[in-house]
Amino acid sequence: MSDAESVLIRRGDGAWSAPAVSGYSQEAELQQILFDHPDLLPGVDGRSRAAREFESGVGPADVVVITDDGRLVVVECKLAYNRQARREIIGQVLDYASRIWSMSIEEFEARWLSVTGAPAFETFGIDAAEVRRGVQKALSDGSFTLVLAVDAINDDLRRIVEYLNAITRDDVAVVAFEAARILDEDVEILMPRVYGAELAAAKERRRTTNSWSEDKFLDAVAGESVQVAESVRDFLDHARRLGYTVYNGTAAQPNVILGVDGFGYWQVSIYTAPVRVRVRLHDITDARGADLTTACVQPLLGLPGVDLDPANLNVRRKLTLPAEMLTDPHSRERLLESMRVLAAAARKEGP
Repeated sequence: MSDAESVLIRRGDGAWSAPAVSGYSQEAELQQILFDHPDLLPGVDGRSRAAREFESGVGPADVVVITDDGRLVVVECKLAYNRQARREIIGQVLDYASRIWSMSIEEFEARWLSVTGAPAFETFGIDAAEVRRGVQKALSDGSFTLVLAVDAINDDLRRIVEYLNAITRDDVAVVAFEAARILDEDVEILMPRVYGAELAAAKERRRTTNSWSEDKFLDAVAGESVQVAESVRDFLDHARRLGYTVYNGTAAQPNVILGVDGFGYWQVSIYTAPVRVRVRLHDITDARGADLTTACVQPLLGLPGVDLDPANLNVRRKLTLPAEMLTDPHSRERLLESMRVLAAAARKEGP
């Protein structure tokens, strides 16, 4: 019995009853949900872009997602009632991924534009060049996340996910995504569950990554602008006085990461090419909840590049802000105030 089949609903003082509809009438419904809400998928946030029915050359991949850090997610959807199709899901997602792997970045962009009507990277703003470089690398080496999206995960699918993660390279991840669904009158409930994310995360940790020291990072910033480099150096000194540690970055381009020791996550990263600041709201939310994230966001509202609605805050965003966040004294002080909020919470709560 699936999770959806075991759900009972009661309105007011009425009797408990099964929902009017459980599951999906066709795979296109599941596909549409993941296209509309790609942030339901593991490792995907609200800034990611999705394409539905992306033409691979041997048929359309159900959903392809570009994440805001330049990764590609290839999704294939199947329903439990179609047992033969469930067995075919592995072959299909591998076939589509292998065809996408053979594309140049220019061909990928052309196909994306054809199916979505919009350029692939335009909405990533200041991050567009970095995201494009990430996708180009993924196309070159086949480092995709493959998602097997179903209405119910069974033991066979779990075993397949375990096996594929065991035999594939560390930069290829395979996960099963279950989206049990019920509808009753005007209420729709989705119960997402992921299997394999922890296996994929373990593979990611094993990968050999860059390690950009603070000196290498500052040299790269100075190569873009000596004035900006001095502002960044001053900002890092202020951050240390607040209790932050500056960690080596691991991105494709030189970067550093700022976090509070023992608090379990990192709030701010600074990147180069071009210089920009990323505030990792989703990390704060996952580790300490939406209330702390909301408190950290308040000093940032109204600053250039902070496109958040105060009345409806999205606390699972990654904010990417221009270099002026560090060179403008007012903006820099507001960012430091946001970091003071987090540092105070760390001192109060402990790890």
